[in-house]
Amino acid sequence: MGTRPAATPKTHHAPTLGRLLGEIVFLALRTLLWVGFTAAGMALNMWGAVVLLLLVAPGNLWGYLAVGFGLALAGGIGGAIVGIGQVMALRRWLDGAASLGSFFSTVLASSSALVAGTLAGWCVHTAAGDTVGILSGVVAYGCVFGFLQRPMLDYLARNSFLWVPANAAAALLGALGMLAAFDVSGGRRDTLQFRYVGVVYAVVTGLAFLWMSRETRRAFAGY
Repeated sequence: MGTRPAATPKTHHAPTLGRLLGEIVFLALRTLLWVGFTAAGMALNMWGAVVLLLLVAPGNLWGYLAVGFGLALAGGIGGAIVGIGQVMALRRWLDGAASLGSFFSTVLASSSALVAGTLAGWCVHTAAGDTVGILSGVVAYGCVFGFLQRPMLDYLARNSFLWVPANAAAALLGALGMLAAFDVSGGRRDTLQFRYVGVVYAVVTGLAFLWMSRETRRAFAGY
């Protein structure tokens, strides 16, 4: 009986310097896309909510509906900005259908979260003051945003539900960063920029995404 030839062991070639440099460049570009677009979208959301609350004082049902519509519209625009950046940053791991689903889930999440977070902060504000109202509103914003955007991570993470507390923590830390900048500046309005909450939110969610998707990214890197 003939002997079956031994299987040729698979060899793993060490990555070349050019490949490593390419991966570093692509990682930097994806990071810039994620942080830049997410920060811009979140800053627009926070700015839109504050402007609407300052300009409109609803006294009846129609007034509340007008504020809600304005918040939903502002949140949708901010979500579109965030969604474009995230899809571009994740295009290596998302096909066409997943990219489209990710974009629309982000728009819906942003729009719904801005309405829910603003209304929650408004209600808490009347009972507990400005600071508690702001922090409660941004936590509600992060929870709703993370819950509705969670299906995006079903493709990439084993436990995508962790995206909910990650977004809530990111929103809370972003708000604290913005309030800290306001205090450090002595309360000068020209230095109270909503980009602080956006940048902190983008960095925290980006780190959470990297941790949650680590197994999937390792699998892709093996090909």
